[in-house]
Amino acid sequence: PLLDIAVYCFFILGSAAHLLLGRSQVKGLLDLSKSFGDHGFLFLQVDFLATFVFGLLWLAYPDWLLGFQTSGPEDELHLHLTRAFGAMMVGDSFVSLTALGFRSDKDKTSVFVGRTVGTLVLLLFMVYTQTTTSAWTKAHIWFGMVGAGLWTGNSVLGYFTSKESEKLGEEYYKSMSSQRRRTHTK
Repeated sequence: PLLDIAVYCFFILGSAAHLLLGRSQVKGLLDLSKSFGDHGFLFLQVDFLATFVFGLLWLAYPDWLLGFQTSGPEDELHLHLTRAFGAMMVGDSFVSLTALGFRSDKDKTSVFVGRTVGTLVLLLFMVYTQTTTSAWTKAHIWFGMVGAGLWTGNSVLGYFTSKESEKLGEEYYKSMSSQRRRTHTK
């Protein structure tokens, strides 16, 4: 229990310090007008909120969440690792929050690539474990796999949206550069 409390405090304090140092990012998170104009922004907002909320749930209620998803009893190691997973999700959610302030679409694309790879690996591991062991219940299929599938889907859609924005930004830059060259040669 003492180690769990130390891990919990470490991630919460680190996340709180990050929030205090980047107050403008929190204001940007609440700016819904940007969500409708920049779809990559919307996917980053969804990613931050989902990762943060579910991370808090895994951190605060590991026994309840594991209890209805697994068929065996949970021991202290399972609870500790589940809390550590929740703490990691809380800390990792701030990557998406920070990415809301990125000016470059390439940087946002990188965040989505990392999230997509991570969530795909998690989803594949969950499918493998579901098919090879009997540790998980049917509730895990609906709660875990559907949730991880939606999380992965959000990351993939965000990637394609930011990639499209990146392409449009490059085309705009090229057209502005050629327009400047024509203006200077006259």
